[in-house]
Amino acid sequence: MLINSRSLFVLSYLFLILGFYFGEDLNGNAKEDYIGQFHIIEEFAKNPIYAFENYSSLEGGLSRQSPMFFYLISILYKILPSSDLLRFLNLNLNFLSIFIFYKCISLIFDNQKKLLITLISIIIVFSPSFRSIAIWPNGINLGLLFFLLSLFFFLKFKNTEEEKIKFKYAILNTLFLAFSSYISPNFSVFVIFFLYNYFFSFNK
Repeated sequence: MLINSRSLFVLSYLFLILGFYFGEDLNGNAKEDYIGQFHIIEEFAKNPIYAFENYSSLEGGLSRQSPMFFYLISILYKILPSSDLLRFLNLNLNFLSIFIFYKCISLIFDNQKKLLITLISIIIVFSPSFRSIAIWPNGINLGLLFFLLSLFFFLKFKNTEEEKIKFKYAILNTLFLAFSSYISPNFSVFVIFFLYNYFFSFNK
């Protein structure tokens, strides 16, 4: 069963690589957005302070991305100063979300159902939005990666009885949710759900 699960992960990864090779864009505008905003990545790579201070003029009112996304992706661009290599690294970072999602589901369901958990996890790879943004970098998928990490620690929090350990997981959950929200602000709304649980759990 473990071998089958691994095979499914490998096949889903190869399926994503195939989309990368053909420049797949099922969303229809992910490629256009990435190419049109690539100059912002270059500006952040050259001078991040200038780019932050002049972000509104750089994006020209056309970008819905957080400047933090461009800053983080520009760090990767400095390491790999090639658009294609940057996209390939982004794809691999995005694929990590599948493994983290798998870990999250494993904390909810019986660990004996590994094949079923794997099947549920790799469904994300078939999402047109996920595939397009994994192939053409966008803040939503990078934000999703950190959000899934925050969700993982929240589930660890729910599965733990010792208060000191619960508090540690609550801090880690909040930290990764903050990272996620700075990269893609739409994830910030989940703070309401998490805080609601913390208020009742810690009774303060």
